[in-house]
Amino acid sequence: MGFRNLRAFNEALLAKQGWRLITHPSSLVAQVLKAKYYPNAQFLQAKPKQHMSYSWRSILQASWVLKKG
Repeated sequence: MGFRNLRAFNEALLAKQGWRLITHPSSLVAQVLKAKYYPNAQFLQAKPKQHMSYSWRSILQASWVLKKG
């Protein structure tokens, strides 16, 4: 399996995780991330915090793909 642009592929997979947070808000991972990182907002309005996990930071950085449409 050869991927020509690994960065774009990685961003697509992270954006897919962000999409799952939006479309499946009752999933366990969505509830945990919302409680920890954006309790008073929606996923697309979430702001970076000081101490974020590497996974959350990566998903948040790829959220521009979802905002763009």
